[in-house]
Amino acid sequence: MRPKRLMALAAGGVTIAAAVSISTHKARGQDEALLAPVYNPYPPGIIPAALDAELARVLREVNFIENEA
Repeated sequence: MRPKRLMALAAGGVTIAAAVSISTHKARGQDEALLAPVYNPYPPGIIPAALDAELARVLREVNFIENEA
């Protein structure tokens, strides 16, 4: 490879590495508890407690309907 092209590729790699490092950097003293809570648009009681079981039930119903079609 030509030296200029190799230098440009190396500079690009360093730039990408720096951008990834900066974007994933956690500020010093930042605590998970101080971050905003997870947004949940649903009022209490709408989402079932056994969400995995409900999801499996719905997927079984969908598979049954697709098999009939």
